[in-house]
Amino acid sequence: LSGTDDPTQRERAVDIRDAGSRVLRQLAGGYKGPTVSPTRPVVLVAWELLPSDAVQFQRAELAAIVTESGGNTSHTAILARALGVPSVTGVADACERIPTGTALLVDGESGELTLRPSAEQRHQFADAQRRFEGLRSVALAGRREPCVTRDGLPITLRANIGRIEQLPQIHEYHLAGVGLLRTEYLFINARKAPTVSQQVAAYRRIAAAARPGPLVIRTFDFSADKPPAFIRERLPRQSDPTSRGLRFSLDERRILETQIAAIAETARDADVRILLPMVNAADELAATLEVVHEIAGQRGAPAPPVGVMVETPGAVCQLDRILRDASFLSVGTNDLARLMLHDSGHGACRQTAELAAAHPVMLEALRHIIHTARAAECPVAVCGEAAGHPEVACLLVGLGIRDLSMSPVRSPHVRYRLRSLELPHAEHIAEQALHADSLKNVRRYLNSFRVGRRPDRTRPQKN
Repeated sequence: LSGTDDPTQRERAVDIRDAGSRVLRQLAGGYKGPTVSPTRPVVLVAWELLPSDAVQFQRAELAAIVTESGGNTSHTAILARALGVPSVTGVADACERIPTGTALLVDGESGELTLRPSAEQRHQFADAQRRFEGLRSVALAGRREPCVTRDGLPITLRANIGRIEQLPQIHEYHLAGVGLLRTEYLFINARKAPTVSQQVAAYRRIAAAARPGPLVIRTFDFSADKPPAFIRERLPRQSDPTSRGLRFSLDERRILETQIAAIAETARDADVRILLPMVNAADELAATLEVVHEIAGQRGAPAPPVGVMVETPGAVCQLDRILRDASFLSVGTNDLARLMLHDSGHGACRQTAELAAAHPVMLEALRHIIHTARAAECPVAVCGEAAGHPEVACLLVGLGIRDLSMSPVRSPHVRYRLRSLELPHAEHIAEQALHADSLKNVRRYLNSFRVGRRPDRTRPQKN
């Protein structure tokens, strides 16, 4: 895994090392993992933070996390976001360059570290920290306000859900339903394929939490090299490495039919829609639609609307043909950026998944998707990490996106930023960014979205 070209796969190597480390600890006895002083928050600097180590820490113990390995989708980054702790990953020679006791400033927003800061640097950092905390408080206070730009354009914010524990956050953050339900959690650790009734029970619970908004269910997104356990044993050793997402689902038709049946049953009394992952070509969509209509017809249930996740270069190239059959589109910026930038040698995937979506190459692709979908009168949303980055979200609105789906905890900052936005300004910045020659220059344009005034709207009087 460490030697693969795919940065996401490389980050999975930490899971293997963690399992080995835990076995060694049990054999050796006595070692309980790293400890942090409970009386004073510290910056934890490590070559790698294993998941089993990470879960021991509490928010009050950590001021920040710095690691040499890992990236935006690593366990360290995920844990830090969950705890609300600033983190910077991928810092070369961090352990050697930052000895214990070193005074250190960590900016999780910019990814910058300052060793042995001067008094002036400390003062500037403290000011920035106070501004950030103030903004966070204001954003949280306004999490139930309508998401409408300063000049009156409504923007829909929905939730990306990957586990049941997130359901209360849909209501807590006043989100308009679920724009992406990742169903892999139902399959990944199951000893056998989930039945129709098991899936219906899960989907109905989530649909109830999403009301009055819709529930967009993405069919299982696995691959031949990363299948769930109950499939792994019967797959040939030399499986097709290109079989993933929808293509893999069509190869595992019986499991796909069971999931479609469960979604169709749930759609009898809820606003439920199907979203297909990693679509490469129009013929894959056509084949899946045949399955959907066949299964729904057999059960006497309505055939739910079927949308396509645009996250491969193939889908971008065949968009005209895909739009003949798709009911809606949802752009998965994470994989689309990885495939268009990393695999083509642009190297922008060294940036975070959110910022990679702002690369000029990606912006051209997004403009093509938005304009083509608009011409076909097909709704289009963005459900990748980019939707949860406040400044990138403003850029997406400037490009023409009106529907954003994100991790619920990231929505308050996005809502606040959009409520401070004026559409002509967003469109102007988007046009400039489209003509930029590098991601570095696009980031300069993104900074203009940070200067927005605080929304000042009076609530309507009740009659």
